[in-house]
Amino acid sequence: GDAAEGVVWDPFCGSGTMLIEAAIARPAAVRTLVGTDVAPAAVSLATANVAEARRRKLLADRVGAVLREVDFREGVERIPELALGGVSLVVSNPPFGQRVKVRDLRALYTDLFAASAAVLRGGGRLVLINPRRVAPEGLAAEALSLESRRTVELGLRRAGSVEVWRRRDRA
Repeated sequence: GDAAEGVVWDPFCGSGTMLIEAAIARPAAVRTLVGTDVAPAAVSLATANVAEARRRKLLADRVGAVLREVDFREGVERIPELALGGVSLVVSNPPFGQRVKVRDLRALYTDLFAASAAVLRGGGRLVLINPRRVAPEGLAAEALSLESRRTVELGLRRAGSVEVWRRRDRA
């Protein structure tokens, strides 16, 4: 998607590969990568992978990287780069609740939609893997529109979907 002057955020950044791939795919468009994760080891690995991508010249020196050990819900308020309406792309492969246990998977996805709707600029996109086709609720449902959905096999004895949601223009 269009990430011109873009801030790209992965709320569950893990090893950081989705952020790096976004920057490689659109080198002229991405200016800042923001990754959040609750696992310290994941943030350390993402930091090492971003450094390695820079070393290999896969990631331009002008692209900033902010990688923080923080729950994505808190990151929206604690990370200046996630200014409301300032993010052009959110990419995410959230936990499915299998390997990483999640107490309330529906609530996690609902919170992800709400956080994405808050930070995305008008026309910005959320691209995520959604194992249960959870849909946005409340204000997020008003702010986001489903652009595409592709069914994929997730290896969980069921299919999920890769979805693209677009942030409606801000009033």
